Amino acid sequence: MRGAEQLNPDQAWLFNEAEALAQAARSIPQSITIPAHERGKRGRKKLDAALPRVEVIHDLPEAQRVCAEHGEPLRRMGEEISEQLDYKPAYVRVIRNIRPKYVWPCCSSVSIAPVPTQLFPKSLATPSLLAHIVTAKFVDGLPLYLTDARVGE
Repeated sequence: MRGAEQLNPDQAWLFNEAEALAQAARSIPQSITIPAHERGKRGRKKLDAALPRVEVIHDLPEAQRVCAEHGEPLRRMGEEISEQLDYKPAYVRVIRNIRPKYVWPCCSSVSIAPVPTQLFPKSLATPSLLAHIVTAKFVDGLPLYLTDARVGE
């Protein structure tokens, strides 16, 4: 049997485990500070500003822009803007749907044109873009996932 003087120095800690753990506990800091991390913004990312845009105005008919009770014309007070991606073969553009808001001067209620119908409500895709995706997937056999390729490059 070997003596204590013949032990490997790397294994000496095996026999004084309690002392090694006590010394390690003393070297641990009492308080731990974790630097704050940044959270990403909630919601959708904005569409690339470099894409061309086509503005489509969905306005109330002329007959609905007059107060039925008093005959006064409505005042325009703002607008709601939503954007969708549109696809034409080898061409991508953004269609801006602009719906002016009108306020009734007599009763302070608000009127706005209805939202244009969509295949999927609140979707960014127009029917032409969805048709292209379905055709590319099921007819052309392309994968459904997106790559890092930029549009228009």
